[in-house]
Amino acid sequence: MTPQECALVLAKCAAFDYRAVGGSDVAAWHEVIGKLDLADALEAVTIHYAETSQRAMPADILRHGRRVRDDRTRSPHEVRVLPSRFESDEDRAERVQRGLAQVRAVLQPLMDRLAAQRDDKGDDDPIRRRAIERARRERKGSRA
Repeated sequence: MTPQECALVLAKCAAFDYRAVGGSDVAAWHEVIGKLDLADALEAVTIHYAETSQRAMPADILRHGRRVRDDRTRSPHEVRVLPSRFESDEDRAERVQRGLAQVRAVLQPLMDRLAAQRDDKGDDDPIRRRAIERARRERKGSRA
């Protein structure tokens, strides 16, 4: 957080407790709460004055701000373990088919564009056409 953003935090505090804010206040508060994110610090001011009528101090904002940050970064999703290959997984085939369909849907425009480019080039050159056919035959032969 910048000193200007810290001044916004102090201004929000002043809206609650009618404090006078000066440059030295901003510098002192910034030294303590400067590592917080502005949004977290502003939320911390709201939390502080929702819980108490006491004047906010930098330690209060730092404590509440860290809690807000931790709550925001904590994963809201349930972590599930995939079944091992020895356990039954009834819907695996369905998930695989959905995944394949999604991959096909994503790749289809690209494949269409590549096919159109191939068609646009044309194979008017017989030497090039024979070289391509030979390369394809050799590739198929090496895979077999």
